[in-house]
Amino acid sequence: DLSNVSFDSNAQMTFDGTGDYINIADGLASVDTTKLSIEMIFKSTSGDSSFRPLLGINGDQPNGGYICLGDFTGQWPNESISCIFVNASGTIFLSFAHTGGYTLLKDGNYHHIVFNFETSNYKIFIDGIEVAINASYRNGSAATPMISNLFNTTASPNVRVGIVGTGSNGFVGDIPVTKIYNRALT
Repeated sequence: DLSNVSFDSNAQMTFDGTGDYINIADGLASVDTTKLSIEMIFKSTSGDSSFRPLLGINGDQPNGGYICLGDFTGQWPNESISCIFVNASGTIFLSFAHTGGYTLLKDGNYHHIVFNFETSNYKIFIDGIEVAINASYRNGSAATPMISNLFNTTASPNVRVGIVGTGSNGFVGDIPVTKIYNRALT
């Protein structure tokens, strides 16, 4: 429960949704291409149903990935948080989401999320609890090495907090913690 948690206002990143973002320098050249976890703590101050990106990898380019609040994939109704990956030809390869409604995480409170990515095992944890997900493998299968395509170690992908690519539909609120791990967290 993060309802009583506060963060130093000098240390957190505040986004107004108009294209501001934090660029993670040098990308993720040394990421393990078989397993990965992304952990974030955030507070959304946007109560609308539109998608708001928390993290973008490779922006709008092929071999890109996005973690967004709200309805981003358009695949399922009532998306709370979703993740999509676009393959090298620019078509959606994989998308998965928790469908608890957009207000679940856009309530003005701090939330803790963890996305675990393994070759054939994808999980979302919200506030310490694993949640059910809907998944769609549109141009591949669970066994396709998606992470190795996304994190091309020779290209050193760009990673941006609070935006997808260079678009103007950015995150609205605070993101005091973003961590990327070279392992699947338990």
